[in-house]
Amino acid sequence: MSINTITLSGRLVAAPELRYTTNGTAVASGRIAVDDGYGEQKKTYFFDYNAWTHTAEYMAKYAAKGTPVTISGKLTQQTWQTQNGENRSKTVITVQEVVLPPKTNTVGAGDLDSPYQDNPYGEEITFDDSDLPF
Repeated sequence: MSINTITLSGRLVAAPELRYTTNGTAVASGRIAVDDGYGEQKKTYFFDYNAWTHTAEYMAKYAAKGTPVTISGKLTQQTWQTQNGENRSKTVITVQEVVLPPKTNTVGAGDLDSPYQDNPYGEEITFDDSDLPF
């Protein structure tokens, strides 16, 4: 039996970078900063993530640099070869669920572009592996 799940809460290092694959599938990528410990013992770890389809578009629309976020998903490994023929790899979180905190509406009650109009806890986005293009 093998289990591949991860859940992290932290802040986005930058706004998610949204792009589309050649077949039109949305993918958002970025980094999340996660603090561990406190005081002089505090360390911050940085993790790369990719979100796909509706989750990618949701994150790109409603999350910005510094946004507190909880992501859940699985660890994947990306591999590639440099122009010099060197093999490289990195571990990336493939986001399957994302939760943004309740939005404090500083614009006013008429902010119709907010995803939190009817649900102050935000929208939970999930998808299954069949949504992935690989």
